[in-house]
Amino acid sequence: MKILYEWPKWLINIVIEDNKPITTKDAVDYIELYMLTEGGQLQLAELCRRYGVSDEKIRDAGMVWAV
Repeated sequence: MKILYEWPKWLINIVIEDNKPITTKDAVDYIELYMLTEGGQLQLAELCRRYGVSDEKIRDAGMVWAV
């Protein structure tokens, strides 16, 4: 059975890579916490930029405060 998450796989992978060793479920929980506030979205967007993610892709992932 394949589990579907509402967040893009690349975003989940970045959070896992930055917080090793965590599970995919933990990464999804982290993302959901980041997305609750403007400051959290800004932090998550900065993390994405460190991994070379474009502003367009960040915006598409739902980080509206970050771009």
